[in-house]
Amino acid sequence: MYPKRPKELYFEGRPSPGPGGGFFYGFTLYLLLFGFLFSARLGYNHIRRAKHIGSAETKLEHQGVEALNIAFFLIPKKDLVCLKHDATMRQAMERMEYHRYSAVPLVDGEGKYAGTITEGDLLWKLKNTPGLSFENTQNTRLQEVEQHQQNTPVSIDSQIEDLMWRAVEQNFIPVVDDQQVFIGIVRRREIMEYCTKRLFV
Repeated sequence: MYPKRPKELYFEGRPSPGPGGGFFYGFTLYLLLFGFLFSARLGYNHIRRAKHIGSAETKLEHQGVEALNIAFFLIPKKDLVCLKHDATMRQAMERMEYHRYSAVPLVDGEGKYAGTITEGDLLWKLKNTPGLSFENTQNTRLQEVEQHQQNTPVSIDSQIEDLMWRAVEQNFIPVVDDQQVFIGIVRRREIMEYCTKRLFV
C-alpha cells in the first residue's frame, strides 16, 4: 500500500474540469497576475521616489510589496508522489488511482526532472497500441509513453515573474536546482490565492 498523503498536499489531483476549464483557470490567473504585477510596479515606482526610507527591499515591504522568491511557494519533493521514468504503466495507473492524481512528475535515475505523465497520456497509449490492455501494462515503461503535456520546469533561482507567467499555462510548475535535479513543484492554486489576497485584502 502506498502511504496516504494529506489532502492539502495533493497537486491538481482532481479530474480536469472539462473542455475550456484549463483556459478559464489560466485566464483568471492571467488577470490576477496582471493586476498584481501592475500594482506592485506602481508601488515600486512610488517608493523609488521616496528618499527617506531605507534600502530598496525595506521600501518594498513598507509599501506592502514583498520581495518573493520561488521557495516561498515550493512544495518539496518529499511531500509529493513522483515516479521513475522507467516505471511501468501499471505502476503509474495504480499510484495515480490511489492518490487521485491526474498528473505525476517523472525523474530519471539521477533524480533529474524527466517530464510529467498524465491520465490522458496513459489513455492515448492504451487506445493507440494494438494488443495493449490493462492486464499487460506492466510490460510497458513510461519511457515508451508520449507526453502530451509539457510542464516546463523553472530553476529555484529564477525570477518570481518567470514562475507566475508559467503558471498561466501550467497547473503546476516543476522546480529544479542548478544541477537540474527535481526538488519540488509550485501549484497554480497557491499563486492564485496569494495574488487574490494581495489584491483584495
